[in-house]
Amino acid sequence: MKSSSTLNALITKNNLDRKEYSINSIRGMFRLEVVPNNNIMKIIVRGQDPQKISRMANMLAYELGIRIEITDRTKEILEAQKKLDDLVDQIEMTKAQLTEAQKQISKTPEKQSTTQSLGQNDLLRDITQESSGINAKEAAGLTMENESINPTYTELQSKIAQASIDLISLQSAEKNQKKKIEENQSRINEIEQISNNDKLDANKSIRILDGTNALFISPSIQPDTPIAPNKIMNIIIAAVVGVAISLMVVFLRQYLKENPRSGVNV
Repeated sequence: MKSSSTLNALITKNNLDRKEYSINSIRGMFRLEVVPNNNIMKIIVRGQDPQKISRMANMLAYELGIRIEITDRTKEILEAQKKLDDLVDQIEMTKAQLTEAQKQISKTPEKQSTTQSLGQNDLLRDITQESSGINAKEAAGLTMENESINPTYTELQSKIAQASIDLISLQSAEKNQKKKIEENQSRINEIEQISNNDKLDANKSIRILDGTNALFISPSIQPDTPIAPNKIMNIIIAAVVGVAISLMVVFLRQYLKENPRSGVNV
């Protein structure tokens, strides 16, 4: 909150006179206090003009809220960017798997043919003999061609289908992460330009930011009486010091009377 960049942004956004409000002068005007065991922060501003310090307290309160919002949104951007980088790697890997499966299936026949001799199948041989009237030797010499679905082709089809589904899912997740980054960055750019010098005039807590935080601020109330100097305390201290000095003078004079100094002439 007291960094030069934050205070410079506050001066610039609120068009403050840099001759009156320099970074160092503002830094010396306020301090932050955290209420123990609570999510509350206090901004305490000191100065000579009640109206000016009240206004400065409100500006600082808004700037603090903006810093909190920007910090949290920046964390979300970093997390989303990390996920996006992982998704890009997964998408490239899935695309490579899909391309390879498509390449393999283009070289793989959908169906495969097998040739079988009837001599290897007693049942088919007998049926053939009965139906054609040929002898066993002739039937054994016959062959039968069988066509079936190629299991390798079926397996490649399944890989292509699964890779396509995975790719769509990954690309959708990538789109969501990009959108999340863009929305947070856009909001950061927007709130960086907000001027808050006139928004905290009512004596009530108000919600100033949306998005990642539920942040409320109680506006400062312009003080009616100064906290310093404490005239009564100063008078009391002055009286005590005066009495002490007077007593010291009285005791010193009495001591000098009772113990006169003597001199020697040469």
